[in-house]
Amino acid sequence: MLQGTCFFRNHALGSGYFEIFPLICMAIIMISAYISVYDFSGCLNILLFSYPKFYCNIPKSAALGQPDRLYHHRFRPTCLPMKSFLRQLRLFFSQQNYGFIVILIYSLNVLQHACGYRFETSNGQETLTMIDALAAVCTDNLLRNKILIVPSYSVGRNIITSLASSKIPVFNLRVETVQGLVHEFGMPLLSGRNEILIDDTVSRREMFSVIYKMKRNNEFEYFTDIQPTPSVADIIWNAVMEIKYAGLDPDSLDETLFVSPEKARDIKNIIKNYDLLLKAEKMTDYPGLIQMLLESGVSSREVLLLVPNSLKLRFIERKFIDKAFSPVKVIYDEPVAGMDAPRSYYRREYPEEKKSSSVFASLFSPDERRTNNCLNNIRIMKAYGESNEVEAVMRDIVERKIPFDSVCIYTSAMEPYAQLLYQKAMLLGIDVTFGFGISVLNSRPGKAFNALIQWMASNYQVSCLTGMLYQELIEIPGENGWTITPFQAANALRVSGIGWGRERYLPVLDEKITLLQNESSPDDEKAQNRIKVFAILRGFAETVLNMLPESNDGMVYLDKLAKGISDFISSFAQVKSVMDAEAKKAITERLELISTGLLVEFDEGLRIIEHYIGGIRIRVSGPEKGHIHLTDFDGGFYINRRNHYFIGFDADRFPGRAGEDPVLLDVEKQRISEHIATNRDKPAENLYRLVQLLAATEGNVTITYSAFDTAENRAKIPSPFVLQVYRMISGNVSADYSDLKNYLDDTKGYTSDNALDETHFWLNVYCKGFSAENLNKSVTECYPHLKHGINAWNCRWSDRLTCYDGYVGKLNLYKENEVFSASRLEFLAKCPYQYFLRYVLNVSPPEEPVYDPEKWLDPLQKGLLYHAVFERFYKTLAEKNEKPSKEAHCSLILKIAETVIDEFRRQIPPPNDVVFDIEKRDILESCLIFLASEEENYDGGIPVEFELAFGLDDNGYPPVEIRLGGERTLLLSGKIDRVDKLDENIYRIVDYKSGGTYGFSDRDFFKQGRQLQHALYAYALEVLLRNKNNAGDVKVREGVYLFPTRKGEGRRFIRVQRDRTKLIKLLNNLFDIIEEGVFAPTENTDDCHWCDYRQVCRVHRLVNVIQAKRNDQDVSALVALRGLRDYE
Repeated sequence: MLQGTCFFRNHALGSGYFEIFPLICMAIIMISAYISVYDFSGCLNILLFSYPKFYCNIPKSAALGQPDRLYHHRFRPTCLPMKSFLRQLRLFFSQQNYGFIVILIYSLNVLQHACGYRFETSNGQETLTMIDALAAVCTDNLLRNKILIVPSYSVGRNIITSLASSKIPVFNLRVETVQGLVHEFGMPLLSGRNEILIDDTVSRREMFSVIYKMKRNNEFEYFTDIQPTPSVADIIWNAVMEIKYAGLDPDSLDETLFVSPEKARDIKNIIKNYDLLLKAEKMTDYPGLIQMLLESGVSSREVLLLVPNSLKLRFIERKFIDKAFSPVKVIYDEPVAGMDAPRSYYRREYPEEKKSSSVFASLFSPDERRTNNCLNNIRIMKAYGESNEVEAVMRDIVERKIPFDSVCIYTSAMEPYAQLLYQKAMLLGIDVTFGFGISVLNSRPGKAFNALIQWMASNYQVSCLTGMLYQELIEIPGENGWTITPFQAANALRVSGIGWGRERYLPVLDEKITLLQNESSPDDEKAQNRIKVFAILRGFAETVLNMLPESNDGMVYLDKLAKGISDFISSFAQVKSVMDAEAKKAITERLELISTGLLVEFDEGLRIIEHYIGGIRIRVSGPEKGHIHLTDFDGGFYINRRNHYFIGFDADRFPGRAGEDPVLLDVEKQRISEHIATNRDKPAENLYRLVQLLAATEGNVTITYSAFDTAENRAKIPSPFVLQVYRMISGNVSADYSDLKNYLDDTKGYTSDNALDETHFWLNVYCKGFSAENLNKSVTECYPHLKHGINAWNCRWSDRLTCYDGYVGKLNLYKENEVFSASRLEFLAKCPYQYFLRYVLNVSPPEEPVYDPEKWLDPLQKGLLYHAVFERFYKTLAEKNEKPSKEAHCSLILKIAETVIDEFRRQIPPPNDVVFDIEKRDILESCLIFLASEEENYDGGIPVEFELAFGLDDNGYPPVEIRLGGERTLLLSGKIDRVDKLDENIYRIVDYKSGGTYGFSDRDFFKQGRQLQHALYAYALEVLLRNKNNAGDVKVREGVYLFPTRKGEGRRFIRVQRDRTKLIKLLNNLFDIIEEGVFAPTENTDDCHWCDYRQVCRVHRLVNVIQAKRNDQDVSALVALRGLRDYE
């Protein structure tokens, strides 16, 4: 079952003796198991914790019979395979020489003392006082079975590491937690009742189910206004556990002890429903198991129980220990003078002879025997914000050349310090272990989970899914041996046109695949590869959508939702490190625990699951060689390191606020039971634990605090604890905060001569007052590529027109037979630089719909809808041979509009019904405005063409050729919204505008080239009709810009077509701009407000120099650009 190795360090007596020594130790332990003193797990535990020089790496599934423990004692290389060792051990056991072994072990003990053998740690530090006491007990009771209770197994490992520096070997010592002992005693009882023991995570989940159901069923009398969220349920769970740990029967709670009888009844009903739910699901929580053991009459075991006096225990845990074990030996920790030990300690009173040599033990009780030598190793630092606290600590470690594995950092709060240190360590490549781990969201599976929640909450926006792919958080499996990269998948999804909406993925991808298949030939390899990409995406989307449950009227079952998310993470989340593998397993295991079948709102279900996963911590570890260690106060005891940093000691954070519990007030706690701790006691307990930890440390101590809140932009003061430390090291017991402020004249900020990374180095150089010239020179020498960027920046801010402003010169940018659209030419006239980015550099904005919860159709989509309605309306009138009439055709156009709206709704789902109804009313009102305008302006014209396209595809009309003089020719493409026949060979073109009338007036004709469409389409229509009808006298009388919407108020701007000489000159001017390569930005910054390239070109910032650039006398080609001003 076990795979591993054992090794014992050779010492003065020679190799033969010490090679057999581990065999003898294992023999003793196995003999104890053989005669049923311990089970095998317990014996193995003794071996691991008695000899830290052993190396045992045990698979998690087999570690001491506990599923959540994994010990790695990495001290020495291995030499003896475990299988070989066990074979020798079985051979030795076959002789059954028990007496010989006992005598031998006593002899070896004496021999060890005679030869001066000692266990030692690598740093050779002295042991702590509590460790000395423990070693003495173990020496006096060498072969007696002993159990040492510790608050956590990580602290237990710290103790064993400290024991390794003792001169006395430790046998038959087992390290356990109270929870582990309760589990051991209670398992037979639970097995007989066919129940399972649940941890706090499951217990909190069950409590949430209770609160949610009670709120939904209106069962509360007092808590009527609470929101049934996991956070609220956790607060109530804490209050319920306090009552249960106090050993109270909820039925016996006196309602008069609470501030109101309704509150008492609510709490009693919560506990009752919680217990009933556990009973129905064959579950027992931890306090429930202790109560079962106490009620069943647990028998006392003949074992020496060692309990640190500072072990924090709840009332029923104390009762269990007193009942289950005899005798009990109290091991006293460092006493703190001038402070009362917390009520939660196993023993609050210390023996009179118990003294401490640490200066911190008398922090609140000044000791005249202190010497300056005792205080020289204590420092206080302040920093500008939490990030600079961490930065200052890391700088100090590097500057003083402190070995990483002699450093321990203690935090007053888990966050933000764990995250800040993790990010800094990743940046610098420094190894750090975290006693309380880091957030699972730092891993790829954690980020994938977070992105998945956002994707589902955003109505399945494609942008969220592509974000996962671009970050390589997920991978898409291939098909038939053909795979695609995450970047290929993301790029394909962006141009797919899905936008958002769960129901759109499969139909849109099917349509895209069909379109590509119809437009490409089997020999086109590039097109076939695109089809394969979309086919794989289609399969991926189908798999994912089958995994994730669909809401029914906005409701979903919580367990099914958790199962779908778990399957997604398990199937697609990328794993590229050990941390990723740990995170992926932790997330899926936690999601599998959500088995409650609550029916919740979809968004609420996502928030609930996000709450459960967001609290997972990974990379939880004890101190390791070569690593800085970060921990909290409780996990920091017995860590044998010489350099200690205590961070986070501002008054806002430590010792904490004595606020009231939201559920149980302190006055209620005092009335209910003396065994329930009040909130007002917690700051004093936090302070005592800290001082006790400091008293137990040896070496250098540095205490830091944040003097400024960078988020709220306000100053912060240090904790009163920091002031007390200053009083101690200064010898001034009456010192106040002003004295402390004068003492701490240096605030650790963003700049330092000992910068750890490039960012802080250059920031320090800049703040030291280097001249701009010297600084730029230094930067460009270190980063040559920035030299070009600085040059570009300077050129853009100058009054000269340069290549960085769009002046590229004659590069033959005009290609023969190149087809232009009217909008493209208007682009060129409006802002040549925008034209340069889009059509010369081919820089285009992302072609993906953006989800807007307050908007359904974008302007382009709404314009297409209006076109479809107006076209169907006029075709219907043509069939009936009727002229437009609001009275006669109001119902007709509304019916057509309703049909088209429904078609668009199926293709483009609205974000919600409210937005849909608002936009629908606007569209219907616009249709009525259009009908009224058409009736009012009816002049006998008959619509004869709709959406007349030319030059857009091979099946329609070819591009229209416009001769500009000389060898210059313009090939024009476009689509005319409507063509009206006014008379024989007399026509009118109509262009619908779905926006407002801004930029249009009756005075303008070309508007400096910004409004060319009417003239270009008039020219094109005449050419098309002449070619079609073989008529030479076809004439387009006018072009009309029609604004049929409510915003446009049905206004019309008519452009009467006369002499086209100006049009030809204007077009030649535009082509001169292209040929000369002078694409200067627009002069009118109003053009930038709705420009797609606003963030790229940033011309709106250059308003003070743009006029000078366009008038640069050294660029003669600007004459063509300035010539556009002549065409109004």
